[in-house]
Amino acid sequence: MAVDRVWRPALACAAGRGRECPIYEHVAGSLLALIDDCYAHGCFREWASFTHSALAFCHEQHAATLTEPIARAVLELHAGGEIEHAA
Repeated sequence: MAVDRVWRPALACAAGRGRECPIYEHVAGSLLALIDDCYAHGCFREWASFTHSALAFCHEQHAATLTEPIARAVLELHAGGEIEHAA
């Protein structure tokens, strides 16, 4: 059985160093904590889903790094809302 839970500090550390995805390279730990608290809850599957949506939105906005407005727009999308221009 695959482990679906990831320790929050390990995930934040890996994402903060940009090892998992380049959009997380310069993201503050507080933004990662916001995403984890509001959506992912330490679940790798949820982080993968958020990252997929965030990558698409960053590409649309021509952003190399995840910003708080983009993160909040993606969180809104995952909550069932609609994405508006965030950046």
